[in-house]
Amino acid sequence: MKASEIRDLADRARRGEQLPDDAFGPARLTDEPIEVSDEVMIGKSVRLPMAVLERILAVAQAQGTTFSRVVRDWIDEGLERAENGASLDPVVELDRAAAAIEHARKALRSRAA
Repeated sequence: MKASEIRDLADRARRGEQLPDDAFGPARLTDEPIEVSDEVMIGKSVRLPMAVLERILAVAQAQGTTFSRVVRDWIDEGLERAENGASLDPVVELDRAAAAIEHARKALRSRAA
C-alpha cells in the first residue's frame, strides 16, 4: 500500500467514514522470532514517517534481525551516550535539521497546491 493510500484511509477514518473490510489487506503471518528475555518488555507505539520505517526495516533485514531489536539497540546506544555526557555530532544534527526543513517545505507546498 502506498503512503498516499494510507494517508487517504487515515483521513477517512478521522472523518468517521466506514472503511472497506479489505482496506488493510489480508492478515499476515510472520516468522519473526519472538525473543525470550528475563526483562519485562513493554510495547510502546511510536509514530514514524513511512520512509523512516522502511529504512529501519532495511537495516534490520541487512543485519538479519528484527525491527524491534534494531530500535532497542539504537535507543540503548543513545541513552548510554546521553547518560555519559556525550555531545551530539554537529554534522548529524545539521542533517536532521535540514531534513526537518525539507519536510516542512514539502508540507507547505502540498497545502498551497
